[in-house]
Amino acid sequence: MNDLASKWIADRSALPGMIGCGVSEPGGNCLCQSANELICPSGKLEQILHQIVGAKTRLAADGVSPLWQTWVFAHGKIRSATRPDGWIMVAVVNEEPAGAKTLDTLTTEFLALAPGN
Repeated sequence: MNDLASKWIADRSALPGMIGCGVSEPGGNCLCQSANELICPSGKLEQILHQIVGAKTRLAADGVSPLWQTWVFAHGKIRSATRPDGWIMVAVVNEEPAGAKTLDTLTTEFLALAPGN
């Protein structure tokens, strides 16, 4: 995992409403950081990220390649976004309005990064 990805994750793990976030590079290596280890430990976040990567791979094999997806739960949301260069981001936020705004900001930032960065 490159230094830019590590810094990007660290800088965003404390955004309002953030429970945790992570990225997966095209080779499958991933980095996750939890803003609250009691609610969502980094290991659990990494499992979620790997499951999302697997689901996206299966969808792509069937010709379905969504740019981003959001799952809504009783107390929060999970969003994944896929860049054209194969990097995937996952973010988990709480149900507060700040969490929803954080998801939109984070997704826009992630998708706007130059390919390969």
